[in-house]
Amino acid sequence: MNTKLLYFLLLICCCFCSADLSAQLPIAQRTGIANEQNEDPDVEAASILYPGEVLEQKIKKGLLLRVEVSKTNPVVGEPLKVVYKLYSRLNTSSQVMKRPSFTGFSVLEMVDSYDSKPTVEMLNGMPYYVNLIRKVQLFPLQEGSFVLDPAEVESIIHFVKINIGSGPSVLNERLTLRSEPVTVHVKPLPVKGQPDHYTGAVGKYRVVVMGPDTAIHQGELVKVKVVVEGSGNLNLLTPPEIRWPEGVDTADPSVREMVDRFSFPLSGSKTFEYSFAAPDTGNIVIPAASLAYFDPQQQHYKEALSTPVVLHVVAGESESTARLRNSALKNVGEPGIPRHIYWFGLVVLIIAGWLTYQFIQMGKKKPELVPAVPVKPAPAIPGADEQLATARESLQSGNMKLFYHEIQHVLWNMAATRCEIPPSLLNKQNVAARLYMQGVDETLVQQLLHLLNTCEWALYVPEHEQSDPRILLDGARRVLDGLHPKA
Repeated sequence: MNTKLLYFLLLICCCFCSADLSAQLPIAQRTGIANEQNEDPDVEAASILYPGEVLEQKIKKGLLLRVEVSKTNPVVGEPLKVVYKLYSRLNTSSQVMKRPSFTGFSVLEMVDSYDSKPTVEMLNGMPYYVNLIRKVQLFPLQEGSFVLDPAEVESIIHFVKINIGSGPSVLNERLTLRSEPVTVHVKPLPVKGQPDHYTGAVGKYRVVVMGPDTAIHQGELVKVKVVVEGSGNLNLLTPPEIRWPEGVDTADPSVREMVDRFSFPLSGSKTFEYSFAAPDTGNIVIPAASLAYFDPQQQHYKEALSTPVVLHVVAGESESTARLRNSALKNVGEPGIPRHIYWFGLVVLIIAGWLTYQFIQMGKKKPELVPAVPVKPAPAIPGADEQLATARESLQSGNMKLFYHEIQHVLWNMAATRCEIPPSLLNKQNVAARLYMQGVDETLVQQLLHLLNTCEWALYVPEHEQSDPRILLDGARRVLDGLHPKA
């Protein structure tokens, strides 16, 4: 009897036997005749177990779970590409039991879903059907050694066993595969040459500042965009440094990302939009915005500078504002008495009331002097557990945005109290310098800066994957205890 015909007859029986299993398995069963033109795997031939062949060795060659990592020794913030794949040349029904998670990294998925059809890849000179288990970009948040979580896949492998002296039989072998552990050694960013205003950008970037396209009128709202373009840890970037001119008071910017998450490293743009009221007429010079970043390819720090922008503020009001004002005036009827008469009467009433009040006060007896009450000393600074009470409640209730905001708020308050720095000068560089001058341990200062950076990343990029927040809470408690003024 023809071997291929025998195989297909047995395969039909095998499919009936395992019909209740295959209905719930997400990884497609790979069967069919090999297509020699596009070098598809010959599943038919590979799934026949001949006399003398060892089952374990045949499975080991025909079914593999692999992990590919673009780099195992990045610096903090440098993107990594990690791909988990299932390679198969056998007739299998497989199910993903565990997709890996990544502690210590910000995670960005590089595919929309994981239920697509298998592709064909060459491995060691042989074609394999390949199913994607997980494909991500990782951004290390801190230095240290991290073991990437393994993936687990459970498979049922369907063989046709050729027996000596009797007819062939069906053999179903169940197997659970785990990917090999991979350790990523994250190095700290170099201290040498690091700019004072460096905030963790890694990659290659350029900065552009854009003002309004239309005329700016005095007193109107002005919007200025600071756009960062390039590739790297774009999703974790904080606003570039920009020294606003005197008279320009801006709030925190709104942030918008346009990135290509399918490319590696992550590329695209991140826009920070600032708003402020136009001051007096004349020219407003917006100085160059500056972004310090670390180039992992050339292994040194660089500076991305925009060109200065000149905004011209004219007197009067824009056409849209004038239309609104005229529309409002149309709804107000003309008064019968001139408006200035009303204002004059109001001033007279105010003066008369003030004079009456003064006469009444002069007729009263002067009150006895009350002895001055001694000023009470400033209340003691609460302990770490009391300061972190709100953050702990937010963590228990699952309100992560409030959790990170509270951690950040408490740490900044303690730093300001310990360093005696006014709010206008409160930044990481000044805090670190003042703490070093006070003899605070360098490890404690670095831990404080790391916690503040982690909170900023979490608040600016709310959808990225963070490490265990309980670790962050414990770290904040240790820093608060270390910075608490001693009695």
